[in-house]
Amino acid sequence: MKAPAVADGELVRRVMTIRDRVPNEQTTIHRLSDGTGEYMVQAACADQKPDKTLTYVVKVGKAQRELVRGEFPCDGSVRQDGISTLERGQVLIYLDGGPVESAYALIRPLGTQ
Repeated sequence: MKAPAVADGELVRRVMTIRDRVPNEQTTIHRLSDGTGEYMVQAACADQKPDKTLTYVVKVGKAQRELVRGEFPCDGSVRQDGISTLERGQVLIYLDGGPVESAYALIRPLGTQ
């Protein structure tokens, strides 16, 4: 499973893979939130155990306050969850529950592809 191309207005993405049996995670911050507009989390996971689940966790601000979290299965399906307007500043997304063969989670404006 491969993460989609970067969407216009995308804030951040987290990608998790296993290569040569070594887990690897990477976060890419594209921009800070301007505090306007509505956003969504898009997340997907693929693993040899499709009943396995991961959890995404969205954190905001300097103190990295948890805003929202959600679970999604490692069956290759894509989950999309709307989230409230984000406060101005840095927004990060984490993936808990790995390692898995491949997974990603990203935050982008609602309605973008």
